[in-house]
Amino acid sequence: MKPYETQIDGLTVKLYIGLDGDYHVTREDSDQVHDHEIFDDFDKAKSFFDVLVENKPYSYDYNVLFNDERDSSDKGFAQTLDYCRNYIKTYAGTNESYFADYKGGLVSIVNIKTGQIVECYSVDNGKLIHKTV
Repeated sequence: MKPYETQIDGLTVKLYIGLDGDYHVTREDSDQVHDHEIFDDFDKAKSFFDVLVENKPYSYDYNVLFNDERDSSDKGFAQTLDYCRNYIKTYAGTNESYFADYKGGLVSIVNIKTGQIVECYSVDNGKLIHKTV
C-alpha cells in the first residue's frame, strides 16, 4: 500500500502500514507533537484519516470521558470535536482502551475549557444519547 499523506495548516496527516502490519494514522505539527492511532482494518484507518483531513481549522478543545456507576476515567485528549466523535465511533463496542473497562457505561465528549459535556454515547454501541451542541 502506498502511504497517504497531506499537509493542512502546518499539520502533516499520514496513513501508512507499520512494521507490525497494522495501519497507522498520524497527525503531526512542526514541533513534532502528534496524535497516533493504530487500526487493524484499512477501511477504519482510511475513514479516520479522512476525518482528520476534512477537519480544519483545528480546535483542540475536547476530551473523551468514560464513566459508569463505579468510576470514571478520561483519555487526556486535547482534540477536535470530530476527532473525539470518530474515536468513539471507531472503538465503541470493542475492547480497546477504556471501552473494555466501562461496558454498560457512558462515554462523553467534554469541552476542556468549560467542563461542559457536549455529547454522550453508549460505550457498548456508540449510540448518541445526549447532545448539547
